[in-house]
Amino acid sequence: MLAEVVEKYGIEPKSVVRHLKKNWSIITELRKPWGVMLNIRQIENLKILEVTEEDFEVALSYSKKYGLLSNDAIHVATMTQHGITNIATKHFLSTRKNLC
Repeated sequence: MLAEVVEKYGIEPKSVVRHLKKNWSIITELRKPWGVMLNIRQIENLKILEVTEEDFEVALSYSKKYGLLSNDAIHVATMTQHGITNIATKHFLSTRKNLC
């Protein structure tokens, strides 16, 4: 989504989120994110998991203990609850091993 805004509107990458918050209607004009979301639904063995209140509590403790951002902490908490030990990511798990 952010890359499309940079490409389509010439916004500097560091300013995209702020720009979208002020100009939220732009989001309805984007096309790439929706195509990606539709493609994700086509993955045969994909299971979409529910995030529970307990996951939020666990996420809070992981965030404090490991210095994780809230989204990353929710991912780790949900993984822990469901016995998931591996995910494909470009971010936090490569630098914070053995969280799950």
